[in-house]
Amino acid sequence: QLYKNQLESGHTGPFVVGGTHGRFRGNGGTLIEVSEEVYAVRKAALTVLDPITYCWLILSSGFSISVLLGALKWTEKLYMLPYWAIFIPAWSAHGGIVIMHILSARALSKFISEANENRQRPDSTDHLD
Repeated sequence: QLYKNQLESGHTGPFVVGGTHGRFRGNGGTLIEVSEEVYAVRKAALTVLDPITYCWLILSSGFSISVLLGALKWTEKLYMLPYWAIFIPAWSAHGGIVIMHILSARALSKFISEANENRQRPDSTDHLD
């Protein structure tokens, strides 16, 4: 429907998904509006990835601290430091990654259950996207 409306109004440029309230990509392209329902579903789907975005920070900090401790032991600044203590930050980083994946799985489960509840409503528009 939107595609036909764009063609009827004389637009022949590239069609870019977008709409009102900041939901568009400009670059001189023709805009195709996305309904509020579709936008809400897409925005909710992205919440699943939110915990995963912290993985780089957890891994880089954990391994950086381990490398620092290893360098201090190797240069004999902390020569009494046991080897197992050097690896604690790296092991903790792995634990943090597991926790972030668990949180992401919970967010996915919540998103799926809310989507299923919305599809049970007679006025549902989830099938549009």
